[in-house]
Amino acid sequence: MSPRSERNIWKGNPVRIGVDSSILIAAMHANHPMHAVAVGWLTPALRKHDLVVADHTVLECYAVMTRLPGTWRVTGDEANHLIRSTVMSNMEIFGFAPKTLSDCLEKMAANHVVGGKTYDAFIVETLKQAGTAKIATFNPSHFSAVAGKIAVFDPSKPE
Repeated sequence: MSPRSERNIWKGNPVRIGVDSSILIAAMHANHPMHAVAVGWLTPALRKHDLVVADHTVLECYAVMTRLPGTWRVTGDEANHLIRSTVMSNMEIFGFAPKTLSDCLEKMAANHVVGGKTYDAFIVETLKQAGTAKIATFNPSHFSAVAGKIAVFDPSKPE
C-alpha cells in the first residue's frame, strides 16, 4: 500500500503542505547530515497530509544532487530515479500557471524581492496556487519574507 492510499486510513485532518528541496534532498540522499531528520518527518507526513512540490523544486533537487561536492554527487540517472521514486510517486507536483507570471513579477517588484529570493518567491506563489497551508523547509528564513499568509516551518524544530 502506498503512503498516499494509507493516508486514507489515518483519522486526522490532512493539511496541504508544500515541501522544499532542502527536505527532499536530505531525505533522498542517505549521506546527507539531515537525512534521518528529513525521513523522520517525511515518512509520517506522507501518510497524514497532502504533500505538494512545486515543479521548480523538482528541477532544483535534480540540479543540486548532480552537483554536490565530491562523493556526495549522484549521476543524472541516480537523481532521476531518486526523484521519481521518492517525490513523483508520493507527492503532487504542481506547476506554476503561466497566465499569473505577470502578477507574480508585479508582487516581487512591489515587495523589493530581488536576486536569489526571486526563486523562493516563485516557489511560494506556485504553492499558493496549489492551495497549500504550510511550507516545510530546513531553511525557513529563505521563505518567511516572501510567504505572506502561508505558514513556514522547519520540521527539525518543534512547531
